Amino acid sequence: MPDILDLLSFAEVGDIDSSKAFLEWSERNYEAIGATLARKDAVVGRTALHRAAENGHADYVKWLLGKGVDHLQPDNSGVTALHLAAIKGHVEVCKILLSHDTNGALAVQKPNDKGETAVHWAALSGNVDALMLLLQTCGAAARSLTDSRGNTPLHCAAMNNREAAVASLLSANADPAARNSAGDTPLHTAARSGALAAIYAFLPHLPVARRAVCNAEGQTPMDVGGCAVPPGDRQARGHRFQAQVRQRQRGKRGEAGAPPGR
Repeated sequence: MPDILDLLSFAEVGDIDSSKAFLEWSERNYEAIGATLARKDAVVGRTALHRAAENGHADYVKWLLGKGVDHLQPDNSGVTALHLAAIKGHVEVCKILLSHDTNGALAVQKPNDKGETAVHWAALSGNVDALMLLLQTCGAAARSLTDSRGNTPLHCAAMNNREAAVASLLSANADPAARNSAGDTPLHTAARSGALAAIYAFLPHLPVARRAVCNAEGQTPMDVGGCAVPPGDRQARGHRFQAQVRQRQRGKRGEAGAPPGR
């Protein structure tokens, strides 16, 4: 039998010519081309399409899809080629994969084994161009997709301190009050991670009263931001946290008013 690792290595670097020669040899001696292209590696179960998409080889991806490869084929963890293209920010590859859906929504909404869609992966990695493409393709439904823990894409962007992704999602009307399975809002997850840049991105979109909502444990974002601090120190931690936010706000205003070249 042909060694699938050879084909996967060609896909990883986008080598179409070597892949064609491999498939011709395999078809002549072993099996149909479609069967070879559907083969997966023995470790995580990824195909040539996964490898090409992850590495941003748009022409190779287009060539594979022209051979009838299933763009929704998952690996052993339910990860599709679109997940990998989205998390790496390969927008052109995302467009090609989406073009093989009737409306693009099927690929965008297909979850992995943790319930995470390509939208979640684009958000957690902060790849805004890929994120916005997926949102535009799927429409309003993409903003409220939840993983197995109830996290929306906004939760994912917030907990990973992806300021631009948070701002983009909020501008696209993602719900800052959405709650995950623990009752946490995206602001809670940002505070829990100490994600100051993400927290700052929420401030223009959240009135002061809405910044103090409680999760299922009765904790506000400020509370969870200091949950690892001994109780006697939490008030001091809160004051320091507020000071950091104010400092960040002053810094932003200073940048806006600075002369060119400063």
